[in-house]
Amino acid sequence: MNIRIHCISFLLFCFLFINGTQAENISEQLKFAKLAIAHNNFEKALSHIQFVLKSKPNHFEGLILKGKCKLQLDMYNEALDAFNTASIAYPQEAIIFYYKGLCEWKLKRYKNAMESFDNSLLFSPDNLLAYQYLGSVYYELNMVQL
Repeated sequence: MNIRIHCISFLLFCFLFINGTQAENISEQLKFAKLAIAHNNFEKALSHIQFVLKSKPNHFEGLILKGKCKLQLDMYNEALDAFNTASIAYPQEAIIFYYKGLCEWKLKRYKNAMESFDNSLLFSPDNLLAYQYLGSVYYELNMVQL
């Protein structure tokens, strides 16, 4: 019986998602956004994220998801705007600086990317992807001797 309830809940969740029904709270909107992201429907995810950010403009997860969706849509400046907003509200979150660096790298602003990756590593020295992209930045700036 417990499995049956879970199946019905899941089907209801999918039905509401497919029909675009507005969830009434932030937590449900985030669930819908993550489901849309899992299906590579970034535009749909952004509509749910907008609901979250309208209610709470500095919502950490909302800003991160917005930036990640914009990155996936190759909207690097808009992604950077989301991450800049997040970095003002959460100035010591390594993940924000990592994504800022990624946006700057995509925009070929390598010195800004270097600064962002350095800040990310300052707060999270174990972030291997930040090191990888920082190495790419050094390469692009001809700061690597082969």
